[in-house]
Amino acid sequence: MMDVPTVSINKRSYKISTLHAVPRRVANGWWVGIQSMIRALFVPFAETGRFSVREILLTRAKERLPLRMRTWLREGFYVGAGLAMALGLYLTWLWGAEHQVRLHSTHLLAAVESKSWSKFATFVADDYQDQWGQDRAVVLQRTRALFQYLRGVRVAVGPALVQAGDGHGSWQARITIEGADQELIALLKERVNALPTPFTLEWRRLSGEPWDWKLVRVSNSGLEIPAGFE
Repeated sequence: MMDVPTVSINKRSYKISTLHAVPRRVANGWWVGIQSMIRALFVPFAETGRFSVREILLTRAKERLPLRMRTWLREGFYVGAGLAMALGLYLTWLWGAEHQVRLHSTHLLAAVESKSWSKFATFVADDYQDQWGQDRAVVLQRTRALFQYLRGVRVAVGPALVQAGDGHGSWQARITIEGADQELIALLKERVNALPTPFTLEWRRLSGEPWDWKLVRVSNSGLEIPAGFE
């Protein structure tokens, strides 16, 4: 009888060699896949002499995307561009010097009307000096002292003329005071509401930020404040 040869297999060495072979097979598979993608993507364009990556990607995208999806993408691009343009125009108007001067003047008077003195102080420049010789500290103190005794006070403003340019701006309008019937309100109405001349608020932009405007001067040629007024 013929002897049958036997083969002994070292199980441990077999497992180790198999484990080492798995990463090589995966890597080889990935490399083959990458080569196939490169050939599929670039070879047709190499034959026609076009090697622009942008053209390759755009052309491949057009070939693979459905017509309806391409239409949606094109319309989405136009809508996005339109929204960006609209936002740019809005910010140009919002941060424009003339609009900022008008807005700051309105908020300043609203702060006085609501007796929000901390907010009122943020609008007044450190070097403020008005027609009546009042600096920042004096105008803050006197305005607060005067309006704290008024009940239900309202500051009404007529049509305003606003001019701005080169970091400076002016707001000009008639201002009238309304409120509950009391002696102090009657005195203010007599002195302020009867003025034929408008108030002028002068502003200056302090930095490159479009909203950084501060009040530097207030004037009204028809209004006189007694020298001993406290």
